[in-house]
Amino acid sequence: MYTRVWNIVKIAKDPTENRPLILCEYSHAMGNSNGNIHKYWEAIDSTPGLQGGFIWEWLDQGLLKEGADGKKHWAYGGDFGDFPNDLNFCLDGLTWPDRTPHPGLNEVKYVYQPIKISMRKDTIEIYNKNFFDTTENLEFVWSLSGDGKDLGTGLMDLPPLEPQKKHTILLVSCPWYSHWVNSSTMEGFIIITAKLIRPTRWAAAGHLVASEQLSLPFRHANAPIILTMSESTRLEGERFENTIRIYKGQDWEMEFDSSTGILQDWKINNFPILKRGLLPCFWRAPTDNDKGGGSISYASQWKDFFLDKLEVHTARCHIEKLTRHVVQIKVTHLLKPKDIEDSLLMKRLSKQTGGSSKLVLVPSDETTPNAKIEGNTDDCKQQEINPFWFKVDIIYWVYGTGDLIVQYNVEPNIELPPLPRVGIEFEIDKTLNYVEWYGRGPFECYPDRKKAAHVGKYKKNVLDMHVPYTVPSENGGRTDVRWVSFMNSEGTGLFASCYDGSAPMQICASYYSTGDLDKATHDKELRQRDTIEVHLDHKHMGLGGDDSWSPSVHEEYLVPPLPYSFHMRFSLINSSSPPCSDIFLTQLPKL
Repeated sequence: MYTRVWNIVKIAKDPTENRPLILCEYSHAMGNSNGNIHKYWEAIDSTPGLQGGFIWEWLDQGLLKEGADGKKHWAYGGDFGDFPNDLNFCLDGLTWPDRTPHPGLNEVKYVYQPIKISMRKDTIEIYNKNFFDTTENLEFVWSLSGDGKDLGTGLMDLPPLEPQKKHTILLVSCPWYSHWVNSSTMEGFIIITAKLIRPTRWAAAGHLVASEQLSLPFRHANAPIILTMSESTRLEGERFENTIRIYKGQDWEMEFDSSTGILQDWKINNFPILKRGLLPCFWRAPTDNDKGGGSISYASQWKDFFLDKLEVHTARCHIEKLTRHVVQIKVTHLLKPKDIEDSLLMKRLSKQTGGSSKLVLVPSDETTPNAKIEGNTDDCKQQEINPFWFKVDIIYWVYGTGDLIVQYNVEPNIELPPLPRVGIEFEIDKTLNYVEWYGRGPFECYPDRKKAAHVGKYKKNVLDMHVPYTVPSENGGRTDVRWVSFMNSEGTGLFASCYDGSAPMQICASYYSTGDLDKATHDKELRQRDTIEVHLDHKHMGLGGDDSWSPSVHEEYLVPPLPYSFHMRFSLINSSSPPCSDIFLTQLPKL
């Protein structure tokens, strides 16, 4: 039980072992979990002798309890005055106690689906993995999209497939091929679904049996549409003490704090978009899996390094108007624990120096001061170390079009553990609660649990993006997002996207802060804030799920403390703006 993927493959390939292998328990479904499950099924589907397994478990074993307010909520160990108890270790199912599915169940259905569809070079392969049923009662439908736009849909005329048989189709013979080659899109996807034609004893007609999205090969790269600067995009600016105000007439304005380099205000037609400025973020509210492992858990390592209590020091802020249409701002932020005397760094140094040393800052260069140990230094005499966990160099380009390009260069301290995330955090007005994005969805997904989530254009309310796990944690993320917008009911808001070749983002928008999610022990304790906290991540660590009592995120889904560089674009939008998919295809002139 809970045997790792590489070990079950090793057992199956043992020439002295002729028994089939079934995992009596695997993929522990505790809270926001079931990451890596596709790795198990890639192995099971391709390795003779591996027969599958039983996920622990089907549902959360919570009980309804009436609170002091008269409202009922899901309760767990200790909530009834019971002792001893196992706290929330009874909440490890694919559904809530009332059988409402967790988002992870979508991934389970995907890896279990009996019709496998894949693309190999210039062919599409459809494989009926059933051992007894043919595909005679299945209707196959294709849907083509490009750059987030629907390009066509139709039926696929396939012969019935016998159990364990495959059918291949040349890409040029596929019914959508002409639609694709005649489109001008750069990024194309085809979705093939298989649904029941007639009802069965276990499902109604129309039930979705299998669904697969395939990324079509890039045919060409369209020349980007470069926005032109004109007299109508001319910028104006003024300075009041530490405030730099950049604006274009009455259309929009933004304010930077010149002492910190932080964008602290951004308005469109006098409507405030930002409530708290853009800041680097490297923390998430730990999931149950993050907490698994005691002192070696990811959460313990993160809190040992105070990643939840970092403060920003500004080492440099330089503002320059490059042209009549562009202002450039260069900022260097240094992040360290709020009280360095209590940090793990000092604890380690104290051990090295017999407990009688102190740490003082000494000049090094203009952006990264070092620290020197004074006192009983023993073997590390006058050793200089870097007391900052992160150095973040930021370049802002403010354009008269109302666009903001942000470049982040992040240098973590190499002593740090794997990071929860590398990204940008900010808060927006609470009325900007209509979220539209082009990326994976529509349900919650993460880097190691996204196979079931198709790339597409989706819309949701911020409140509906929250996943009410009984014990709150990181939740509601969407991965591989090309662009996202946050709008109010009048169509005013903010557009954000990856930019200049940077990888798609992991996004999250919530009325609850990461601190709120971390502190609460029950979802009912959460209270909506008056702002929306937004995270746009260049990198985000996987969820794990091989078990919930040891660090189990697979290596390819960890975020090591290495240098990262990325660009993002932000644009103010209103009801007269072009569609977000069109904004995404434009670029600003480089200087």
